[in-house]
Amino acid sequence: MKMKVVLFYPSFTGGDKYHWAPFPYIYLGPFLEKAGFEVQIIDARVDSQWRNTLKSALESAICLGVTSMTGSDYKDAVESTRIAKEIDHRFPVIWGGPQATDQARLVADIDSVDVVVRGQGEIVLCEFVRRIVAGLPYDDLDGITYKREGVIYENRLAEPIPFDYDIFEGWHLLDIEKYRSPNNIVAIFTARGCPFSCTFCTTGAKLYSERSFEQVQRQVLHVVKDLKFPNIFIHDGTYFFNKDRVLKIARWFIDANLNIKWKAKARANTLFIYSDEEMRLLKKSGLISIFFGMESGSEKVLKNMNKNIQSRDAERSACICRDYGIEFYASYMFATPYETVEDLRATIESIKCIKRSNPNAIIQNCIYLPLPGTPMYEQASVCGFIPPGTIEEWGNRKVATQFDSKDLVTWIPDDILKEYIWVYSQEFTGYKNLWERELDGTYKSVFNLTLDSAVKDKSDGYADK
Repeated sequence: MKMKVVLFYPSFTGGDKYHWAPFPYIYLGPFLEKAGFEVQIIDARVDSQWRNTLKSALESAICLGVTSMTGSDYKDAVESTRIAKEIDHRFPVIWGGPQATDQARLVADIDSVDVVVRGQGEIVLCEFVRRIVAGLPYDDLDGITYKREGVIYENRLAEPIPFDYDIFEGWHLLDIEKYRSPNNIVAIFTARGCPFSCTFCTTGAKLYSERSFEQVQRQVLHVVKDLKFPNIFIHDGTYFFNKDRVLKIARWFIDANLNIKWKAKARANTLFIYSDEEMRLLKKSGLISIFFGMESGSEKVLKNMNKNIQSRDAERSACICRDYGIEFYASYMFATPYETVEDLRATIESIKCIKRSNPNAIIQNCIYLPLPGTPMYEQASVCGFIPPGTIEEWGNRKVATQFDSKDLVTWIPDDILKEYIWVYSQEFTGYKNLWERELDGTYKSVFNLTLDSAVKDKSDGYADK
């Protein structure tokens, strides 16, 4: 019998009932399998009986791996580690994820956690598991923080590995039907990290690395042909900046006769490098929606975010999307450090300009949440934000669109924040997330429409040329 590694993915408070696949384990799992281990993924988001599933799985496992982001998912994550220790206090528990990388000592301080993997885990986790099975020491292993007799030790980071490694994603480790939504859309990555360095984001801190064209082909063919997903969200941190690569993939979508619809993320000024003919090509390939990380309409705030864009770029991109029948979907972040009411009003005016130019534009709101390891987190701390002192306290944080908690924002002076909240509430009364609008019927996903009927635009008829 192969020795089994259990990988646990926690749930979170609120949100849609449909979920993307547990991305970290799609990549970690096959590395463990190649090393000779059996892998079982337990996803609390899609398994309401996960506690029983976990207890049963751990009876024949050699260790437990846990990942988390930064928020309410910590509650299930911590509980899973305690379940493992209740079965056997010597049972090895390993924790990874974004915040574990930046606050490894805080995570390692949890009684039920033995080792924290910092950064990429594919190689480090496999080597750690190999050593504990062989009874070998791991105190010299790069990429970990570990605890021994109550003392926490932190080794140097392991060298990052390029994303074009020749190990295929572990879709076979999932019950894929648990991740199939009514829109029948799947998310994939063609690259890891981000080449840009926005001050609020953790993604840009990672090494940017792309999958090869052949690897992208293999992954797309698998999710479309084998898993029967006709709709794809390319979930890269940002996608359209490498025009030659994007057009090469789009041409292949057409030549392979995939007949898919797809969306991806873009910076507000990225589409400007594409000609009319190239935009038509993207539309023909199935491009139906673009997610823009706009974040603010204030030039001052955009500069502080290191976005290297201007507010008017969003309106211009909204017009481009309108003209080619592509959904324009933009995210905005509110109440960032040093932001004023005047900055808020600039953002509101920018959004109004977008809506005037493209009435079908989708706007997503989010109140800023400090993420450890980012420059803006340090700014928030200087301005009065006091980070939670324990993982349990971090678990009380939540993503919000309304200022329904007086302690939600502590890095903006009270007098400014009071007026800020009043202006925001007046403008965004009754705001709903897109998934809420989809549930109540006020929004219909473009993935449920035909390419021709999604939006009537000047590219109509191109497919016949």
